[in-house]
Amino acid sequence: AIGLLATSGSLRGANTLTPLTAQIRLETMKQRPTVLLMGRAADGRMVCRDQNPPGTVWRLKPAEVSRIRFDFKYDRELVGKLRRAGRWTEAAMVMGKAVIPALPYLDMPNNNGISLAMRTGNYLTRGGDLKSGFSLSPEARKAGAAEFKYALAIFQKVAAAEWSERAAEAQMRACMCLVFLGRPAEAAETFEAIAEPDVEGDEYGVYQLAQAYCWAAKAKTKEGGKGEAEWRRAVEAAVHSSDFASKDIDTFPSALLLTAQCYEELGDWHRARDVYYELGKLFAKTPWGVVARQGLR
Repeated sequence: AIGLLATSGSLRGANTLTPLTAQIRLETMKQRPTVLLMGRAADGRMVCRDQNPPGTVWRLKPAEVSRIRFDFKYDRELVGKLRRAGRWTEAAMVMGKAVIPALPYLDMPNNNGISLAMRTGNYLTRGGDLKSGFSLSPEARKAGAAEFKYALAIFQKVAAAEWSERAAEAQMRACMCLVFLGRPAEAAETFEAIAEPDVEGDEYGVYQLAQAYCWAAKAKTKEGGKGEAEWRRAVEAAVHSSDFASKDIDTFPSALLLTAQCYEELGDWHRARDVYYELGKLFAKTPWGVVARQGLR
């Protein structure tokens, strides 16, 4: 399923994807037809055909559609088993078969594809983390490049769905994928375009984590140990992230791990040890716990 994504970060043959069934609600009509989504026209209109006779074909502007409910079909039980086994990339591939055909329509208002797309992107990112050993080294991160590349493509699609409250979070996670892909300049540019969320908002911890990774990437480009100021900015943002995302499994353990890694880079071994110990205690049976125990040796 991942192979359906082009390396450019967009869908290969987006206009000729396997049709997807969905129920739509039209602004100008009371009916809620079940349609076959057939692609996007050059002008951005959604092309779809009514499943009921006479099979009317519509070309709808986003403003003409008030809701879409995609008929996602995938093996949820299998995804659960793979997730519990820590096989994140495989779990993402199962979900990807369902969500990839919906990506061209995520900008259409009030659709149910955003959540599944974000889960798929997060699972891919976690799979890439596992393959690269959660390393801050650009060379080591290449082991998870495929996962990061496809996660980036998905997050960018969600980020373009301006109607969604998760669009900003997707942009932040796309920023982190760019760091992991060894593209720190693009990551920094992407991050600069993100408005800082309210400190009480759900995405504030993600924002700080993205900022921390950008500073860490910048520190890595410095030679001769001249990146101390950048490492300090990175650890400050990582600590903020862990403070504000303590209930977010897609953010909190990564923030703790990055905090410890930054302390190591700064030569602050005692603080690094303390954070590794906390991470290992809280997430003992997870990959983060494994890395934490390695850091304590």
